[in-house]
Amino acid sequence: MRKGSSSILAAFLTLSLLTGCGSAAQSSTAADTEAQSSSAADPEAQSTVVQDGSETREFTWPAEPAESTIYVEKIADMPEDFITGVDVSSYLSEINSGVTFYDYEGNALSPQDFFVFLHRCGINYIRLRLWVDPYDEAKNAYGGGNCDLQNVTEMGKLASDAGMQVLIDFHYSDFWADPSKQYAPKAWAGMDIDTKAQALSDYTTESLKALLDDGVNVGMVQLGNETTGGMAGESSWPKMLRLFDAGSKAVRQVAEDKGQDILIAVHFANPERAGKYKNFAYQLASKHIDYDVFASSYYPYWHGSLENLTGVLKEVADTYDKKVMVAETSYMYTWEDGDGSGNTESKETVGSDWDYAVSQQGQADVISKVTRAVLDTGAGIGIFYWEPAWIPVQVWNGEESVYKENQKIWETYGSGWASSFSGDYDADAAMYYGGSAVDNQALFDFEGHPLESLRTFEYLRRGANAPLAVTRAVVEDFLGPAGEIPALPETVSVEFNNGTAEDVPVTWKEEDLLAAAEGGAGTYTINGTYEAAGQMLDISCQAILNTKNYLADPGFEDTSTASWTITVNSGNDPVAIENDLNNVRSGNGCLKFWAEQEQDFEVTQVVHLEEGTYRLGGYLEGGDAGESPEFYIYLRQGDQIWRQDTFVTKWQVWENPEITDISVAGECDVTVGIVVKVPGKAWGAFDDFYLYRIDE
Repeated sequence: MRKGSSSILAAFLTLSLLTGCGSAAQSSTAADTEAQSSSAADPEAQSTVVQDGSETREFTWPAEPAESTIYVEKIADMPEDFITGVDVSSYLSEINSGVTFYDYEGNALSPQDFFVFLHRCGINYIRLRLWVDPYDEAKNAYGGGNCDLQNVTEMGKLASDAGMQVLIDFHYSDFWADPSKQYAPKAWAGMDIDTKAQALSDYTTESLKALLDDGVNVGMVQLGNETTGGMAGESSWPKMLRLFDAGSKAVRQVAEDKGQDILIAVHFANPERAGKYKNFAYQLASKHIDYDVFASSYYPYWHGSLENLTGVLKEVADTYDKKVMVAETSYMYTWEDGDGSGNTESKETVGSDWDYAVSQQGQADVISKVTRAVLDTGAGIGIFYWEPAWIPVQVWNGEESVYKENQKIWETYGSGWASSFSGDYDADAAMYYGGSAVDNQALFDFEGHPLESLRTFEYLRRGANAPLAVTRAVVEDFLGPAGEIPALPETVSVEFNNGTAEDVPVTWKEEDLLAAAEGGAGTYTINGTYEAAGQMLDISCQAILNTKNYLADPGFEDTSTASWTITVNSGNDPVAIENDLNNVRSGNGCLKFWAEQEQDFEVTQVVHLEEGTYRLGGYLEGGDAGESPEFYIYLRQGDQIWRQDTFVTKWQVWENPEITDISVAGECDVTVGIVVKVPGKAWGAFDDFYLYRIDE
């Protein structure tokens, strides 16, 4: 990023071309300009450069905190060149689909103005994913932004002309690459590793040269995307290291030839998995792979604590003398679905940790805390927010006609996460294709207007004050026996927008408590009120009232499998009890299955029951199970069997098979079982089973 000294900034603080984020107010007035000019000589003020059309301008953020609707604490030790970036790879397809973005004054932004606007909101780096050939044989696009070299170049030039640097995220794939999918480009299919490494080298060289020749200010290149499980169709470390080496050498040679200083990053996910990053870094070092930055994804609802993130990145940085960063993060500001296509995180999603308020303040808190976690490594160079501008094409109002119109547009311009045409490359995409899955995590609203949380990148450099407000109140679900008044907590933990928290008294509605006590086994909503920040506020608690759960280790937390018996009829150990936070519904453990070949297994537990009526149930998620999979749970007493079939749809969508009114005759031992018969590469997990007596 080009920077100017503070002594010359005041001469360039004419901000009339665009209203923007550079001032505390929401419009650029003469008073704003005067205030900014007076702060330009302040050594604590932060400066940057933008390109408004053909004219270069410098501007500064005042050192004093802004007045805002969100609270952001200034990070005083954040270096001026710390990367506060965003990935806007879907932007061009959004614009082609008819989406309009606005500034804070409601002015429509041209493509160049959009990138200038981002820069003036404190964003200094743009990340763009690059796919090799995201089209089928008839040249129908796969979607997801249609991120081919031409579109990436166009967006990269817009970002560069706005004064920002660009990170090129080579997926080395024709479509999405992530921890579970690392397909080779179609043109590389069937290649041996030597040929593939040469193809990757040539592709990297040609693409990077073209980007630089077209004026894209490439400051960093990423070798693969979330390469936790492989890269370009290879999953063994010896072959992956050949590819990393080929890509690295290609980037270094182009940078030398062009006289450019380009950082090389590697990128992994799942920092919460103990020992993973240490092993990845060791593998790279074992073959002397030349790279500068060890990058991690960190989505707070999936990837564990920030303390752990800091720890695992610091270990890599200290051991191997590498820079570290977060290449992807984001969070929700609303639970609403803007386009009717469903969201990655919704109220129905289970197994995720929603430790922040679902609000603009929650987004600001995530950005701020992730930044702090990266800085605390001692080697952190930045963070990137993922797809803050991937919003609906037309806002869905619940009507089928709007959704169908959106479908046509997604198919035509690639503004959905996948099109139906992607099925020739990724079967899952063809099955579940649709619109944006993260419109509720954007930093623009569904209509294209910027949220206040977009300013967080600026506010990290100066701070922002807001009136004290409650961000959320946390009360755990109550688990207890049926037939009694639920003993709910007397206080509730209240969190405030300034980062503080306190326990305050709560009053629960007596009529709700009595209704739960008289209603027998079941789940009840208990409403209450509490006072905080000068307001009387509502809160509710889920009271889950049941009799004893007769199953041992119902949540599969004990990896020794002492309580459950696993019988494998085919497949090479396709099922095991594992600690895997990506596939749990609650706790740390689950019964997880996957294998390359056909899977046929049964998991059982013998339980001693008294005569009575019982309910058996549990939860299941998964995918890739083919056209006629067999999943069912059962309870067997002697020759009598109660059975319930079930199925899987996709990750973290939990089915709840349940058998009610199981009449056990006499005191006896019964067998509870899970049966799975599925094709190779089917995957999934069971969790949170229960066996309750319901006639007490």
